[in-house]
Amino acid sequence: MRILFIGDQSIRNDAIIKVVESETDQNIQQITFDELHSQDERYLLLILDLLANSRTFEDYIRIVKEEDISDFLVAIYDGSSNLNEQSLKEAGADYCFSLDSDPGELVNIISDVNGT
Repeated sequence: MRILFIGDQSIRNDAIIKVVESETDQNIQQITFDELHSQDERYLLLILDLLANSRTFEDYIRIVKEEDISDFLVAIYDGSSNLNEQSLKEAGADYCFSLDSDPGELVNIISDVNGT
């Protein structure tokens, strides 16, 4: 299973990647949004950090979906923001993960996608 994480290099994102890699035995490649257009590989799952972005979440998700480099997209958002899962899914996210949630929920999402 190929997983791509799009987000800035931060302690938070590093922690998310480490948890997922340790719990799923998956290797995750990380890039920034600016590096997105240089991707020529295909991934089963793309994890998109919505927190470090200056665009609207709808534009951000739309741009990433237009690149068509993954089968599934997980949008990571801050639960204390005004974003909710319904609006993220309407924008094109297949799954959503709030940073206020247990990291095990993200692991479960990845396990579900891997089983499809």
